[in-house]
Amino acid sequence: MTSSAIIRTQVIVWARCRHCSQDFPSRLHWRMSVNVRIKYLAVMGTIVLSGSCCKRAAQYVTWLMVDTKIITAELRSIIAPGGIGVANVDGGPIFDQRLPDKSFWGPFATIQDFHRELRHGLELRDNEEAFPGLRELIEFHNGPWQRPVFTHGDLSSLNIMAVDDKVTGIVDWESAGWMPPYWEYTSAWNVNPHNVFWRDAVDGFLTPLPHELEMETIRRQYFGEF
Repeated sequence: MTSSAIIRTQVIVWARCRHCSQDFPSRLHWRMSVNVRIKYLAVMGTIVLSGSCCKRAAQYVTWLMVDTKIITAELRSIIAPGGIGVANVDGGPIFDQRLPDKSFWGPFATIQDFHRELRHGLELRDNEEAFPGLRELIEFHNGPWQRPVFTHGDLSSLNIMAVDDKVTGIVDWESAGWMPPYWEYTSAWNVNPHNVFWRDAVDGFLTPLPHELEMETIRRQYFGEF
């Protein structure tokens, strides 16, 4: 079985098991895009968290964040196929239109290779003068690192669907792949600079990573934002 088939199976089984005791939306479509990335298309009969979540009772929002935390933990527990680096779910190039300069990146053998590409190959000699934070960024990028983690890559409030107090689906999987462990958190936190509510909510379903967030801020400052 190919890695993409494994991911398809695991995510579909997860979705079915998770919702087997609920009134599942009447129309649920799974579709694979041309390069075999996961796309979880529209779940009918649901609402999007954005725009209404911040107006709900605090307890209601807490329930939704707990549900989202369980879902993201389950997704992150999917074990990467052996030998895979930073790549999409099928081991090919990752796709993210928010990355600078280009939409397709890699695949990369290691997280360090991916980081080096993000900073355009820049390295610093020991005594070389550098802009503030740049040396710290390169040290952070060079690791050491654990294996890449299965990552949705676009966990915005627009992509999380809910019915009542339950999350019923996550949509827009075209950016999903095997990414550095911090990538889900920093991507979700930066997904919409105008959505202050969501930045506060991210810490409710993903482990806060303040140092990694600081490093990503430096990376965006010098090498391009989304």
